[in-house]
Amino acid sequence: MSAADIWELRRRLSAMGTPPGGETFPATVREVDGERCTCTVEAAGVTYEEVLLRAATLDDPEGKGAYLLPEVGSVVLVSRLGGSNELYVAMFSEVDAAHLRIGDSTLAVTREGFVVECGASGLLSTLERLLDALCALTVTTGVGPSGTPVNMADFKAIKEDLKNYLR
Repeated sequence: MSAADIWELRRRLSAMGTPPGGETFPATVREVDGERCTCTVEAAGVTYEEVLLRAATLDDPEGKGAYLLPEVGSVVLVSRLGGSNELYVAMFSEVDAAHLRIGDSTLAVTREGFVVECGASGLLSTLERLLDALCALTVTTGVGPSGTPVNMADFKAIKEDLKNYLR
């Protein structure tokens, strides 16, 4: 190991204990772990791993609460929890996904669309079942049952359009 390598190692080790700019500092997101609600960031040549994205990580496997997932490559503001070595993302410049879970209700927003669920029911599946029922609708008349709705194509188009923004 050369003298330059040792100097660089010393610089990086000393920088790990002292974030640039004090208790809050800007950093670039290098990796996001959505399962654990953590990310890896880099600031002033130092990599910080296991930076929290919400108050609990593996302690709450059901993912209750609210959290944002930053976009890889975006800039975030990272803060230190008290005097500890535990870090969390305080502000985001770009968000890849947003999640909110209260009790059995879930709302998630991603680039692919929205997920709205309550228990085992989801908004997309409920609306699809409603549109299927409307397409099969017949009405009893004085001369027998009516045919299928004349605007069935409209119902089917609405059902397909739901998939553009609901998941």
